[in-house]
Amino acid sequence: MKAQHSKMRSLKKEASKCKKCNVTLCNGRCEINNDIPSFNKAVSKNEWLRAYKILSQTNNFPEFTGRICPAPCEISCVLNLTKGAVPISDIEKDIIENAFNNNWVRIKEPKQRIKKNIAIIGSGPAGLSAAEQLNLMGYSVTVYEKDDRLGGLLRYGIPDFKLEKWVIDRRIDLMKAAGIVFKENAEIGLNIPPKQLETEYDATLLCCGALTHKNLDISKNKLKGIHFAMDYLKDHNKKISGLKQNLDISAKGKKLIVIGSGDTAEDCIEMAYREGATSIVQIGYKKESIKKNRDKYSLEYYKSDTFSKIWCCLSKEFIGDGEGKIIGVKTSKLEWLNRFKYDEIENSESVIECDMVIIAIGFLTTNMKEVLRKLYIDFNEHGKPTTNNYQTTNKNFFCAGDMNIGSSLVIHAISEGRAAARAIDQKLKYIIP
Repeated sequence: MKAQHSKMRSLKKEASKCKKCNVTLCNGRCEINNDIPSFNKAVSKNEWLRAYKILSQTNNFPEFTGRICPAPCEISCVLNLTKGAVPISDIEKDIIENAFNNNWVRIKEPKQRIKKNIAIIGSGPAGLSAAEQLNLMGYSVTVYEKDDRLGGLLRYGIPDFKLEKWVIDRRIDLMKAAGIVFKENAEIGLNIPPKQLETEYDATLLCCGALTHKNLDISKNKLKGIHFAMDYLKDHNKKISGLKQNLDISAKGKKLIVIGSGDTAEDCIEMAYREGATSIVQIGYKKESIKKNRDKYSLEYYKSDTFSKIWCCLSKEFIGDGEGKIIGVKTSKLEWLNRFKYDEIENSESVIECDMVIIAIGFLTTNMKEVLRKLYIDFNEHGKPTTNNYQTTNKNFFCAGDMNIGSSLVIHAISEGRAAARAIDQKLKYIIP
């Protein structure tokens, strides 16, 4: 308890650093427009309940964003120019945890029910935020999840050291108590006929994520020991939750190469380090970007002799052992001429030895082309539905989150879900009951 009070005093002091600028750059970088100066002011005055009320007006799940958002608001804080930014995400996390501890977080039930049913496909951050908003408006909401546990990307795409799964369960339990229905192991096009959604629901919101991996178009990319990032993350999350794994991927005792430089690549590296990989090499073809919030997580591997990183490095070929197993990656060094163009440096080729590779170079949209065709929803070559204010070309279907905008941050998905809920409400309000 003393430690908790000490931490709250520390955050109160940090919040008091906020200058409440005339031009609030922090707010400008917040996708859901959190009123950051106002909740900072409340915390600085030890008004934690008021801070919670301010924060919960714009953010459905501050317990998620406070833990995993890379905090562009902090990067934009003007105090970065002098004595260091206000730790906005830490303050956000403690506001919501203090609210839970004091039983301020209540079940959000609607004042009255509207006799309209809405289906939401996907229980990731976009689907969950839309479900909570629509339920508050009075609609009857059913959320379908294809996996065996709820949470989507939050559950299986983010490691426990960043987001513990009890945090997800705590919030979903409140949503269930508020009247939202959740159905697991329910996949549209597999055991949920697409046409069933049209007949049973007044509107359907597709929040199926963007989990189709970008692949490296180089030779031998099917060798044993090469894995996509999300397969590795999902498998490991299932393992630590005591669930049956699909692929049983492990980096323990392996010489690992991770290709990619984003947050997903870093998650894979730290997970492999914690598993006990004997060596980890990170390859990125761009120049290294300086992440000002890198110390938000432990990133212990950065201090380890087992880890090294190579930037401006092009992966050219996977090397096999003749029996279909990966033993190395042929690379070359790059010289960037401008933001978009590079040249390979002559005579810079080398082979990095390994016995496992994780490809973490990003994601395309969800591969649901057949389902979209059956629903007469137009889509582009990647499978991204055509939308106008979240509405697809089938007027009863809407789309939000990564499926709509491409792979992005959790806070963007929450924003998408909230905006799509408003679009659905706007449409249904003008339909005769």
